[in-house]
Amino acid sequence: MKLISDKALLYEAIQPSLLAVSAKNTNTAIEGLLLEATDELGILQICGYDLEKGIKNTLNVEVQESGSVVVSAQKFSSIVRSMPDGRIEIEVDSRCMMKITGASSEFEIHCMPAESYPALPELQEERSVSCPPQTLKSMLTRCIFSAGYIESRPILSGVCFTCKDNTLQVVALDGYRLALRFTDEDVQLGGEIRPGDELKFVVPVKSLTELIKLIGSMDSDEKVITLSLARRHVVVRLGDVVFFSRLLEGEYIEWQNSIPKNITTTAVVPVEALRDGVDRAALLCTDKIRSPVVFMFADNNLDLTCTTVSGRVHDQFEIKYTGEPMKIGFNHRYLLDVLGACGVDNIKIDLSSSLTGIIISPDGTDEKEHFMYMVLPVRMKE
Repeated sequence: MKLISDKALLYEAIQPSLLAVSAKNTNTAIEGLLLEATDELGILQICGYDLEKGIKNTLNVEVQESGSVVVSAQKFSSIVRSMPDGRIEIEVDSRCMMKITGASSEFEIHCMPAESYPALPELQEERSVSCPPQTLKSMLTRCIFSAGYIESRPILSGVCFTCKDNTLQVVALDGYRLALRFTDEDVQLGGEIRPGDELKFVVPVKSLTELIKLIGSMDSDEKVITLSLARRHVVVRLGDVVFFSRLLEGEYIEWQNSIPKNITTTAVVPVEALRDGVDRAALLCTDKIRSPVVFMFADNNLDLTCTTVSGRVHDQFEIKYTGEPMKIGFNHRYLLDVLGACGVDNIKIDLSSSLTGIIISPDGTDEKEHFMYMVLPVRMKE
């Protein structure tokens, strides 16, 4: 293999694939990047793959000799970054020795044959959904914290995507809280999908964490990101970059059945003030001291208290409130996760009893935000 490329463009093209490289693995090849140069097309394909997710990127280069090789990801990236600006030449000989030359600098490093790299999955894409990349990033960032890691229910370690009638919805839950975000902003369904069809799949949170990083690192001018379903994988296309991940198998929980139906009390609460109050209450809580943060809704006021062996804190907020007075307690961490993800100034809190979950949604003043969170209460001692 022999090729010539611009140093800056090559280094930039390497970065996305690094997100899919395994840091530690018994198979040394998985800690590397698969480089494939094709002289007919004049492109270099760079691939990282850790057996669960992979990222491919392509770069137009001057290919003088086709070939493929596996090279240490971190070492290759560091060397390219350190090279002088301008054109660099990469040549791999029959002994799998790679020579990297630029200006007066030259490196020689050992590589591995391409055959040592694990076989990439066949990705025959059929149905797809597309939307603006920043929309998807925002939805996932404000949702994945609710996913669970329960050994007996591995499906909960993923986020459930549902696409129907040009609406994209993502849901994550762990048995104590639920996060739902949805959008109809420039959502398009494609492939073998007929009107009224539903597209549903579950992607591991570990893969989505890297996808969020990938979207954040890409050019903000990209208008569309496309998610396509293959048999056992989801394929995400963003410009020249292709991200793919295995899907979680099994039926996702029918979470709709857990949403309280008989709402008796509704409050509109300022998010920042409430988050600050819960933050203050958290100062008295530790991993060993798990006293609930207690809300008392009454008379257009929300009283927040937390009492532990370390002390007691009390806050009061003026709110809009309809319904019967209600006292209910929560784990402060779950509340802070949700309040930090809302992205609005005011939220509506719906309650049905002190033993059922509260529903948190926008108060209706921000038409761009579409979400619902549910947090289960802590049973309090009388």
